This record gives sequence, C-alpha cells and structure tokens, in this order.
Amino acid sequence: MKKIMEIYDKIEITLAGICMFAGLAICFIEVITRYFFNFSSFWAMEYILYFVVWAMFLGASSAMKNGSHIRLEIFIERIPEKARKYVELFDYVLVLIFSVFFIFSGIGVVRDSYAHHYVSTSLAKTPLWIPQLILPITGVLFTIRSIEYLVTHIQDLKKNSETDKEGGVEK
Repeated sequence: MKKIMEIYDKIEITLAGICMFAGLAICFIEVITRYFFNFSSFWAMEYILYFVVWAMFLGASSAMKNGSHIRLEIFIERIPEKARKYVELFDYVLVLIFSVFFIFSGIGVVRDSYAHHYVSTSLAKTPLWIPQLILPITGVLFTIRSIEYLVTHIQDLKKNSETDKEGGVEK
C-alpha cells in the first residue's frame, strides 16, 4: 500500500507541475509574441487561467498529504495532546465528508455544463465542462488523501493505546 501511495504522490505532483508549466509556458509565449510581433492570441489568457487553477487544485491535494491544509492551528494548539489526536481524527472525517460532497456537486456542475452546452464567453468558446472537470477530480483526490490519513491516524491511535496499556513498552 505504501508503494502505491508513493506512486500516486508522484503522479499527482507531476500533473500539478505539468499544469503549472503549461500555464507559464503559454504566458511566456504570449508575452514574447506581444512584445516582438505585436500579436496576441485570443485564447491565451483563458487557458493560462485554466492551467493555473488546475495546478492549484492538484497542489491542494498534495498539500493535504503534508498536513498543510487549512485548519485552526490556534484552536488545535490549545487542546491537550491526548484530545488533539481525536480532534484531528474528527477534522479528517469532516474533510472526507466535504470531499464526497465535492465529488457529487462537481459532477453536477460538469453534467449541467455539458447538457446545456455552456461555453466560455471568450472567443475561444471553450466548453466549460472541460475546465470544470477539476472539481470532481479534486473531490476524488481529497477523498483518497482523507482515507489515507484516517487509516494512518487510526493505526497510530491503536498503536499508542496498546503502548499505554503495556505501561509504555511496545510489543
């Protein structure tokens, strides 16, 4: 399982990097063509935005792995160590619930955009369901991260409770 998650981590961060690189590359090309050739493409700014947003969402999932997601540190720091572990467990249960909601609401947004043929207001007329795919994808990524953390956290809690029962000596 650990090896699978390592591969997953690499894929996730690589995709975020590719999206960020694509956005920056388009931006660089756009600057060069505007400055030297007095030419601007009608689609560049739109796709730069899409790539950067995708990179941000993919990066947010990666940040969850490192515990860098948004949380109330000032609240958590004031809780006794023993209770803190259970509050963090509850925190990730809430993140899991949010993630599942994010999947289904994201699917609804994509489905509606596809069904009604919504397109961007720019000249590119990009079907909006394509950039909106990041919503359910992010929900799935957050769900995977939440489950990963919950499993690890529960295993740690069990190991700590066994250690406490044996008087501080591990098996």
